Amino acid sequence: MAGHSAEHLAFVAAELNDRLRKTLGWDTPAERLTKPLTRAS
Repeated sequence: MAGHSAEHLAFVAAELNDRLRKTLGWDTPAERLTKPLTRAS
């Protein structure tokens, strides 16, 4: 990973977290993380 910039790694992480997942009922990982966090506040 040392051969990649922080900007590139952030881009890849955002792409993966915004991708729909069948195992999550077609939610994105980011949506699934946001749901319990917004209910708690």
